[in-house]
Amino acid sequence: KTLEGMTEDEKNTYIETNVYFLTKKYTVFNGQQIDGIEKYTERENKIDLEKRNELLEKIIEEYEVTIQYDEIDRAYYNSSTDEIHLPKKEQFNKIEDLYSISLHEIAHSTGHENRLNRKIFNNKFGSEEYAKEELVAEFASIFIGQETGIKRSEQDLKNHASYLKLWKE
Repeated sequence: KTLEGMTEDEKNTYIETNVYFLTKKYTVFNGQQIDGIEKYTERENKIDLEKRNELLEKIIEEYEVTIQYDEIDRAYYNSSTDEIHLPKKEQFNKIEDLYSISLHEIAHSTGHENRLNRKIFNNKFGSEEYAKEELVAEFASIFIGQETGIKRSEQDLKNHASYLKLWKE
């Protein structure tokens, strides 16, 4: 409101004399380093698998995008039809693989114009924008998987790392 009614020259003069950048320094700690934060003080090493699976199944089943198990060897999100396509459930060696891949494709779908509108779906495979979207989806899958207790084998972690490195470059 201060600038209302001012000419452009008056606004510029006001801004030059009254507006300045301020840098602040904050000390940040990891939650595990702070006593008394219940979530991190004694985090269970063993998450109840049945509850975890129920939660992840509910996320997948109730998600607003249609998920079709109709592919043989690939998973993808189709932005034009707003659908996720996955291999049939029985094709996955481990339930964790199904959850991880489902979360990856769900993360892609959040970029749809009716959701976060990331405007990534017109990008060419291999472009910088496409790579950024792959990183978004992979990080989302990893973080949600970690939060819900999806245990990953050493090989799975190496695969995730390789995938991230590929798109990072």
